[in-house]
Amino acid sequence: MRPIHPRLRRRLKVAATWLWLLIPIAVLTGSQMGSSRSELDWQRKLAHSLPDNQSVQIDLIDALVARGRHLEAIEWGEEVIRRNPGSDEGFRALLNVNAALGRNHEALEHFEKIRQLRRANADDYATAATLLHGSDVTRAVELYRAALNLDTEHFAANMNLASALAENGDLTGARSHLLRARSAAPGNASVTIGLAQLDAIAGDAESAALRLQEILSTDPANERARRLLREIQNTTINEPPLRED
Repeated sequence: MRPIHPRLRRRLKVAATWLWLLIPIAVLTGSQMGSSRSELDWQRKLAHSLPDNQSVQIDLIDALVARGRHLEAIEWGEEVIRRNPGSDEGFRALLNVNAALGRNHEALEHFEKIRQLRRANADDYATAATLLHGSDVTRAVELYRAALNLDTEHFAANMNLASALAENGDLTGARSHLLRARSAAPGNASVTIGLAQLDAIAGDAESAALRLQEILSTDPANERARRLLREIQNTTINEPPLRED
């Protein structure tokens, strides 16, 4: 297989969205199974009877989110921080619920409250960075790095920082963080697609194709891998040979 043609390399470099995509907020904030109505009623009664017990209050917020009752969860979270303004758990719950709803401004306000309490963890920084990624990538990069200062193996922070660096043309930095993400989650398809894309941009079409074929051997329906492989193969096969000087 001949090296990838510069025309495809340029198209990939200026792509508006990298194929491995951002790790979505839904993943960062976690997904939970729904709880039954009787369980929810019991948790609500328990929360009313133990208003100062932070764990009980957060459990109720989680249960409300699990049933899709996000606005009620926000109301309960606001009551938690009203009673206890120093509750990082309360602000964290509000950060995650608002982020899941796409209420970025409100979510970021709660993130700043956690930071002011000096209790922000790697997940908090990664969530805030992802919220800012589309509007202020410079600030997002700072927050991804802050997350990695607390947890060098943080998967989402490494993946999303790789995406941000690639968008800014720092392909070496992007590869470094993708390799860290691969260490944290061996075999993850999004990591492999990101590495294949960087290989293609670097002109190593063969390595890119091998990575994508590896994904498709276990997941033939992976559309992102199929799309990138098809584009690489069509370019290397159909483009005329480059003239040698």
